[in-house]
Amino acid sequence: MRKLFYSNNKTDYHLAYKNILEEKSPLAVIAKEYYQTLYERYIELLCEEPNFLDGVQKQWYPRIWEKVLGVR
Repeated sequence: MRKLFYSNNKTDYHLAYKNILEEKSPLAVIAKEYYQTLYERYIELLCEEPNFLDGVQKQWYPRIWEKVLGVR
């Protein structure tokens, strides 16, 4: 299983991604599980583009919507 949320010291994270990655609140823990599940489904449907993970760390909202809409 590939992880959607992982630490890369070279990346300037989007604040929303960083908060979920670091599990800053109980809601972030729930969000992390939810988005990881969506990401796994996204991979199963062969929707993922090669640079998706790099993009989601920096451009959280556009990339997460790409994933949500791709899975639905």
